[in-house]
Amino acid sequence: MTDKYVIGLVGDSRAYRFRDGILEQLTRDDTWVQERVGKGDIAPDAVRKHPLGHLLTQCPGLADPPTPLILHGGVEVGDFYLLCSDGLVGMLEDSEIESILSASGSDQGTTDTGSRVQRYSTRPTRRAGTTTSRRPSFALTSQRTGSSSF
Repeated sequence: MTDKYVIGLVGDSRAYRFRDGILEQLTRDDTWVQERVGKGDIAPDAVRKHPLGHLLTQCPGLADPPTPLILHGGVEVGDFYLLCSDGLVGMLEDSEIESILSASGSDQGTTDTGSRVQRYSTRPTRRAGTTTSRRPSFALTSQRTGSSSF
């Protein structure tokens, strides 16, 4: 039997997979800006600093119920799955997250890697003209160890 994952998401929290040294964003943000990127109106590299990047198009509590994105796929030994709030994504570039996960090495578990993410993500950061020091939420799980850290 092959191990599989299933992820359901609305809003701007994200799910990533780190496999073979490469970080891949599995989910898409339910934001006005991401919709414009999909239509070709905004360049993908302008998303992070866009002044309307925080406007959600779907979330619980709106008059119209959200339609979650449901993803599923196969899990391989050595995979890391990172589920995180927009707080983490706002503080760390994807390249920084990839670097942290790469530095964890194959002999260390997710607790050490989770500590690394926590250390990097709690530093005050300047993004899109504002300074933030809020603490992000994240869960990291590994097919290697089956453990998680928050």
